[in-house]
Amino acid sequence: KAELDAIVAFAKEKGFSSIFFEARPDSTTFYRSSSFPANPMIAGDEGGFLLFDPLKYLSAAAAEEGIELYGVVNGFYAGDRSAVHSKDNPASTLLTQTVTYQDQVYFNPTSAEVQNLVASSCEELTDKYNLTGVILAGVDNPALTGLEGYDNAILSTIRLAEASLGRSGSSVRFGIMLD
Repeated sequence: KAELDAIVAFAKEKGFSSIFFEARPDSTTFYRSSSFPANPMIAGDEGGFLLFDPLKYLSAAAAEEGIELYGVVNGFYAGDRSAVHSKDNPASTLLTQTVTYQDQVYFNPTSAEVQNLVASSCEELTDKYNLTGVILAGVDNPALTGLEGYDNAILSTIRLAEASLGRSGSSVRFGIMLD
């Protein structure tokens, strides 16, 4: 809580209007998710039970200070190749739909199942949390850009993710982050 309070205090003190929080840096999350296990940094073990939901706390703290909050989703990065994932982690269950590049594992964006997983991850964030928007990161990763059908797959993923945000009837913003 102290780290999140410090982030909000810093943003307020410096006059920032928005905070971008990496809610899903890989195939784990910093929030309670029905599709991805909790990040071991906050749960002890990958997929461990979260007594504290960092994103829920941060969204309330940011709203109290009038600061917009965006959830950043790294849609395709699954993690380090040497990582041992829990059995319910999509990096395990969708193993045949991943690619490895320089000892890193990525979900293959040309897979329709991966595209839907990314979209549902974005939808889950906006359904459960008070966010101004969702940012999809990792769309221009060199590990993926050479895949056959990549351009169409990324466009399809972006369309699915953006459409998923409107289902709740809210006016949540959507963007992509290029490295």
